[in-house]
Amino acid sequence: SMTPNPSATRGKHWIQCESKKEVDSWMEVLKKKAPVVEDDDQEKIYESWDTPRFVAMYAHEKTNTDDLELEEGDVCQVIRKYTDGWCYGFREKDEEKGWFPITFMKEIESDHKNLRDKMEKLAAIDRLTQVAASSGDIISTIDSHHQG
Repeated sequence: SMTPNPSATRGKHWIQCESKKEVDSWMEVLKKKAPVVEDDDQEKIYESWDTPRFVAMYAHEKTNTDDLELEEGDVCQVIRKYTDGWCYGFREKDEEKGWFPITFMKEIESDHKNLRDKMEKLAAIDRLTQVAASSGDIISTIDSHHQG
């Protein structure tokens, strides 16, 4: 059962379980169903033209109705990826959709993947440059280092 946490020092609720199986069930629900803000770094949503392709390195058994059962070698495209290690996507051979652990997968190398990686690196460098620009000391140190 879930009850409000009166001290609220760590979370808004306590979860009290009768068995380890119940604890595991709650943990799965909390991992997969936790509300995520789209702009947050916890979730990555891919455009249909930009879905990364992965191959299953291991079989993944379906433990929940919305899981995607995988066999070793299955190729999937990821639609959503969360920092908790779970992805939502579809298996290419039959287009069945569901959740699966990214740790069971390996991204397939392609020109498209390499371009996406380079674009992500450039975006990170741009963000760092913007942060550095807000601190003149860092920029002047970098400039003087490159000129010397």
